[in-house]
Amino acid sequence: MRQMRKTGYYTAFIGLFMAAALTVTACGASAKAPDVSSVVGGSETAADSAVGFQKIDTADKGNSGDTAAAGSGAGQAQPITGAAPADGEVLSGIPIDTEKSEAVSIYYGSVCYSFFSEDKDRIKAVADLFTGFSLEEVPNGQLDEATTYQIYFSTDTEQIAAINVDKSGMFYIPEEKKFYKVKAGTFRFDTLDEIYKDSMYADGFDENQCLIQ
Repeated sequence: MRQMRKTGYYTAFIGLFMAAALTVTACGASAKAPDVSSVVGGSETAADSAVGFQKIDTADKGNSGDTAAAGSGAGQAQPITGAAPADGEVLSGIPIDTEKSEAVSIYYGSVCYSFFSEDKDRIKAVADLFTGFSLEEVPNGQLDEATTYQIYFSTDTEQIAAINVDKSGMFYIPEEKKFYKVKAGTFRFDTLDEIYKDSMYADGFDENQCLIQ
């Protein structure tokens, strides 16, 4: 499994698990624990990130605690499509500075496997998923924790972007502490799912082998 650097961009991720009081249990290798002892380069603090995630209501998540999360049981991941764009509407999505980003990491539900890449082509491939659609705010939105992907773009010293999105197409932007859904265009959740799972399987893991409990 990939070894990941301890940088500030993991603070939002660890905030979620601090808020939920979870511990990591893995078969084989596990992700290196994020280091939140200091805050770097304008990233949110662990406390701020935890507060952001505490806003996410996960009480009604059924049996997701043992997460068939990446789960085949829930069916194949699908693209999230909104309305047809209006004439002249710009589908800017969520802008990500790929030139500045040096790494991308992806977490999923309760699965402890963490996708991590410093390859510029992989960084761009993931960032490109967040183009081609527009968003509208959803007041009091909720994420389905069991099917939520957490995506982070970073350098060694700062977080460039953090995005959370679940299988239904609900987005949460930690920096803004706001929820959104696709208004127009298409978000390729299925491609994000494929990138993560292909990497996980290539590294010898599956979603039921490595769970956070």
